[in-house]
Amino acid sequence: MGIDPDEFLRELDYQADLDPNGSLEDNKYQIRNDLPSEYKLAVELLYGAKPPFFLSEALKEFQTLRGEIENSRVFKDRTRAVSGFISLSGDRPIE
Repeated sequence: MGIDPDEFLRELDYQADLDPNGSLEDNKYQIRNDLPSEYKLAVELLYGAKPPFFLSEALKEFQTLRGEIENSRVFKDRTRAVSGFISLSGDRPIE
C-alpha cells in the first residue's frame, strides 16, 4: 500500500498554494518559500534536486555567513547594488 503519485503531487501543489495559471518561476519560488519543510524534503527526494536558489536568497545567505550588520554601510551598499541588478534583470535563479 502506498501513495498514488498524482495524489502526492496534488498535495504538494496544495501545500505550496500554487496558482495553476502561475508561471514556472512563480511556482518554483512558492515551492521554495511556502512549502512546509517536511514537504520540501519530499520534493527534493521526488525530483532529485533542490528547488533553485535565487539571487535575493544568495545575498541574504552571504550577508548572514559574513556576519554583516544590517545597519552597516557595507550591508546597505551590497543590498542596494544587488537590488539594482535584480530590478533590471529580475530575481534570477543561480545555476
